[in-house]
Amino acid sequence: MIKEIPRIVRQLPDGATAMYAWFQAMHTRVDILLRHTGPAACDLMQRAIDEMREVIASLEQAGNCFSPGSELFRLNHLNVGERMELSPALFDILSECIRYQRLTEGLFDVSVDAACHRGGMLPYLDLRDDHTASRLIADITLNLSGFLKGYALDRMREVVKQHGIHDALLNMGNSSIMSLGDVPFHLKNGCLTTSGNTTGHPSHIINPRSGQYVQGERSVTVVTDDGTDGEVASTVMFICQPEEKERLMSVLNVRSFTENLPEKL
Repeated sequence: MIKEIPRIVRQLPDGATAMYAWFQAMHTRVDILLRHTGPAACDLMQRAIDEMREVIASLEQAGNCFSPGSELFRLNHLNVGERMELSPALFDILSECIRYQRLTEGLFDVSVDAACHRGGMLPYLDLRDDHTASRLIADITLNLSGFLKGYALDRMREVVKQHGIHDALLNMGNSSIMSLGDVPFHLKNGCLTTSGNTTGHPSHIINPRSGQYVQGERSVTVVTDDGTDGEVASTVMFICQPEEKERLMSVLNVRSFTENLPEKL
C-alpha cells in the first residue's frame, strides 16, 4: 500500500494557496512546492502531486537497473540477440540517451558502468522503431542513474502545466532542481543541476573515454531550460576537457556553468 504523501498548505497574503509535499523515490527525496489561486486550488495541486508521484514510479519501473522487476533490468539480462518490446517511456529514454551520446561525442554514456566497458559500446544496443530492443554483445548493460532525475523533472513539469499551475519548485535530492514561474528561489523558469565528487564520494563519475573515475574533490553546476539537458550537461561538463566546454555548453543548451572547488585552508 502506497503511503499518503505528507503535505503542508498555507494561505498567502496575495490570496494564493501554497502546497508543499515530499516523498522518497529514485533513491532520494523529492520535494514539491506549488502555488495556485482559486477556490479549487488545494484539490488541483493535490491531484498534480499525486500524478507526479505516479509518473516517477512509472519511470522507476521502466529504468531502475537495480530492481529485478524493472524493464531495464530485464533488458540488461536478455540473451544476446533476443528481442524485447519496450514501453513508450523506456523507448523514449533510451532514444534520448543515444542522442545525447552522439551530441557529446561519447562523453555521456549510460553503458559506462558495464563490465569490460570500452568506448562506443552504446551502438551495441539494437533499438528499433517498432519499440523493441536487443543486446548485440553480452558485455553491454545500461545504468540510467545519471539521467532519470532530470528526465523525471521534465515529465513532472508537463504534469504541472497540464493542471494549469504556473508557479512550482521541483527538487530531486537537491542536485536537480526545477523552477517555474514565481517561487522563492533564485532561478527563473529553468533547471539547476549539480554533479561531482565530494569528500565522502571522491570517485563518483567515470570518464567513458578513459574508463577511469574522475578524481578530485570538485563539482560543477549548470543552469538549463530542461531537466534532461541539465542532467546530461552537469555530468559532461564535469568530465570534459577545458577546450571542449564552449562547444558542449552550446549543444546542450547550457545557460550558465559554474565549477565549484573545495575551499582551501
